[in-house]
Amino acid sequence: MKKIILSGIMAVALIASTSVMAQNVTTAPVKKEAKAATKEVKKEAKEVKHEAKATKESAKAEAKTAKKEVKSEAKAVKQEAKAAVKK
Repeated sequence: MKKIILSGIMAVALIASTSVMAQNVTTAPVKKEAKAATKEVKKEAKEVKHEAKATKESAKAEAKTAKKEVKSEAKAVKQEAKAAVKK
């Protein structure tokens, strides 16, 4: 009976000691590094988002200009066709 109680106490002590050893004692420097890395990644993501927005706007402006050119060319062709039909 005494051996069973002592072995139970030893098992609890072993579990407690392994959980204490498993804890990461150096969390403060790791947390600082993680925060710095996170800030850097967020900054890069913000820059990429800004660049993508600028690219989208420039592409939109180019498409608008091209559309105007195509419309004016189509209008000119249409007028030429009307003039040819009237002759």
